[in-house]
Amino acid sequence: MLLSVVVVVHRHQAWVRSCLRSILDPAPADAPAYEVIVVDDAATDHSARIVAEVAAGDVRVRTRRLEQRQGSAAAREVGLSMAHGDYVWFVEAADLLLAGWLDAVSDGLRSRPDVLVVGEVWQDIYGSRRRPSGRTGCRPVLRDRIVRRDYLASLDRPTAGRFAEIPLAATVTARAARVERQDQSVYAHRLLPALVTSQWADEGDPGGIFDAYDDALARLVAAEATSAHRTALVAAMLADGDALMTRVPSARRAAFFARMSTAFKAHAGDAPPPEGRVEQLERVALARGNLTAYTGVDRAVAPLESPRRLLRSGVGAVRRHLPRDRRSLGAARRQALYVAERRRPLEPDLAVFAAYWASAYSCNPRAIFEKAREIAPWVRGVWVVKAGSEHVLPAGVDHVVQGSLDYYRLMARATYFVNNVNFPNDIVKRSGQVHVQTHHGTPLKTMGLDLVDAPHSSLGLNFRRLAERIARWDYSISANEFSTEIWERVYPSGTYESLETGYPRNDVLATATPEHRDRVRAELGVGPGQTAVLYTPTHREYAKEYVAMLDVDALAEALGPSHVVLMRAHYFYRGAVASGTGSAVIDVAAHPSIEDLSIASDVLVTDYSSLMFDYAVLDRSIVIYAPDWDTYRTQRGTYFDLMAEAPGAVATTQAELTDVLRSGRASDADSTARRAAFRARYCSLEDGRAAERVVRRLWPAAGPAPTDAEDS
Repeated sequence: MLLSVVVVVHRHQAWVRSCLRSILDPAPADAPAYEVIVVDDAATDHSARIVAEVAAGDVRVRTRRLEQRQGSAAAREVGLSMAHGDYVWFVEAADLLLAGWLDAVSDGLRSRPDVLVVGEVWQDIYGSRRRPSGRTGCRPVLRDRIVRRDYLASLDRPTAGRFAEIPLAATVTARAARVERQDQSVYAHRLLPALVTSQWADEGDPGGIFDAYDDALARLVAAEATSAHRTALVAAMLADGDALMTRVPSARRAAFFARMSTAFKAHAGDAPPPEGRVEQLERVALARGNLTAYTGVDRAVAPLESPRRLLRSGVGAVRRHLPRDRRSLGAARRQALYVAERRRPLEPDLAVFAAYWASAYSCNPRAIFEKAREIAPWVRGVWVVKAGSEHVLPAGVDHVVQGSLDYYRLMARATYFVNNVNFPNDIVKRSGQVHVQTHHGTPLKTMGLDLVDAPHSSLGLNFRRLAERIARWDYSISANEFSTEIWERVYPSGTYESLETGYPRNDVLATATPEHRDRVRAELGVGPGQTAVLYTPTHREYAKEYVAMLDVDALAEALGPSHVVLMRAHYFYRGAVASGTGSAVIDVAAHPSIEDLSIASDVLVTDYSSLMFDYAVLDRSIVIYAPDWDTYRTQRGTYFDLMAEAPGAVATTQAELTDVLRSGRASDADSTARRAAFRARYCSLEDGRAAERVVRRLWPAAGPAPTDAEDS
């Protein structure tokens, strides 16, 4: 066998699926030219399950789980001991191999070098790729080096410490008798937020990086490596030290800098000439061991304009920059108030709630708010609503109007923020404030940063501003394992913790009673014994205007008086879409609760709405009506093949849908089996206590959640 690809997994649930697929896609599984060895370094997330799903039935993949975390270096050694290939390639679990990699690598290894250094690109979170250059691209890593296994086994390989890779990677190339380099880029290294990558770092003092470089440089001297090798290594050491400086806690920064200064002075003779004035001043500060001078270099050389600096420059300067029209002047006043209020202490028990861009009292925020009033009554919850939307709130619910002076006072002083979308861009997160992103559906359609390359432009998303909003999150509510994996990948920051609790808004579905169902049906006008079909078409972002996919009047007529259709247009179209004119069609677009509508109905008909995941909690019939599946999948993008994994019967024409509903296919054995599989994957946490789990996590004084025994 030519090649063993070794992947070490720890907490990589958001990334390892795409990594392994990029490795496994090039060749048929029944004729492997290589093997993939996955070492699970005691992963505490869903990485093991994801690896098993990807590897199922693929003879190229072997796995090994370590019951206690060994660290990256020791885990790589386990992978090396399992390898059968002539060459070994350590691929990082968050990275990707590019199309054509297998042919390129096979060609590069024909001459049987000790080491093949492959071409690498860096891919940012927005999908842009570039070649590494300058001092940022010279750190010795194993990911771009495919090493002859026998040669690698002959080397002294450090196996302990957070930075053991550095001396090994430096030694691999320095001692090799023959190194080949490949220009074609076959490896994409993902540049993820520092707090994401810190989840995978081995425990240990960050200052240990300088010990690793000392070790690496000593090995190069022993190997009689060229001065160019040593110079490149010192440059990498300085770049790494500078990058880590901002991540080290302020209390430990002085000690970290002292070690960096000592390492620089020990190897100053091999340091490359400084590139520009900034680097020259940094070198002087390092030589003198002056942390204040080092951290002040950038500000001294290239001061930046900022709102704070502008304010310091005097009242006259502020006045010159104030907008002249009265509306903007009012906005400036509100912002001035917001700045002033942020200097006041936070109110520890004040919580802000909002839903659907401040237009609704619903969804997960509502469920959390109401549960908090029940079991954490000391929490003062205030809702944010747009002007004109105050009517959506029940009597007795405290609120402010978005954009008002009271709103900015609230946003400045509250401690907790709960929303199913993001709060506006002008909201500044203060130290001590806690943001909870509840989301508003399990994702079938692509979301977040997966939309960067969407073929349509109607979304109009600013992805860099999105990344800034994500950085405010402290918690991300997840309905299931599937959602957790996707949310962490498409909303990467490392600042938040995933709370895999189930969806609070689904508690009412899990605990629905016949009395609840009868009450809502009576309110809607559904007759006794009638079958209520809830129809919920989704929004198509790529379409310029709404296009009806179903003639609901014709459907209702075909089903006859034994049926009634509850037509629920997507909230983007409410008030603008006719929902049918026949007596057997009830327009429920303006109904305040989709949960009540679900409870009142007998069967759901939808195309690609996330409601299917919630409705499955009821364990009632679901029919997928997908007349434009290929278009939707291509234009919007989806995370799985709904036609193959539908929660029930599938219809692609109105005639077929009518037949499904009239013939009983919606509830036959096949549809029931499909729904059971769907529920097992997406609804396993929906036990009616999701909101309670969230509330008790946010406000521990509410006490621990009762045990199953106490429930009974």
